[in-house]
Amino acid sequence: MFKEIKTNYLISEMQIESDERSGTVETWFPNWYPDKTDELNDYMKSVCENDDRLARNYKDLNYYNFPFITTVKRDGKIIECGTGYTSMVYPKNCLRVMNRYYRAEMSRPTVTTEYARPSKLAVIEQQLEMAKRLDFEVAIITRDRARRHFVKFADALTTKSDHTWEVSDKKYLVTPNEKNPLAWQYIAYTKLTHIGYDFWQKWRSEA
Repeated sequence: MFKEIKTNYLISEMQIESDERSGTVETWFPNWYPDKTDELNDYMKSVCENDDRLARNYKDLNYYNFPFITTVKRDGKIIECGTGYTSMVYPKNCLRVMNRYYRAEMSRPTVTTEYARPSKLAVIEQQLEMAKRLDFEVAIITRDRARRHFVKFADALTTKSDHTWEVSDKKYLVTPNEKNPLAWQYIAYTKLTHIGYDFWQKWRSEA
């Protein structure tokens, strides 16, 4: 679904005129392509300055600090972006995809019954590919609420891609600050290679 137009620079042309949330998906290693990384840093600074209701989640982010970055552009303008991420509370060689995922207002979903749209599939596919190149063994997506919809999303990913996703039945600690209620989230995971351990036993679950 993607092309590698430069070394470690992936692209999928997913823009559909009838779908304002679709666009061109691009993923890269931030230090390899500083012009692209600087563009995203500048864009997110402008988002925060304009007092977007989600700005507090992205204030002071430096995209050079992430293993890889993905943007979705429509007509040359960024409408979505996200990163890969690792944490000390994750199992060894585990990486979160769709981290700090931002959608511009025009790209935010209204009520929909569609899960895993083509452009979102392309985002995840590219990020999983980058995770493999960095020798990660497991990829996760996390969500703090709405498990029922999260399961439907994971099921759609499994149906529409080459990866099988499994969703936890309870919340686990995904950031070191255990006193923060948002640190406890549901996890969907997929294996990137064989792992010789019980994945869920590596996490601290909510009491």
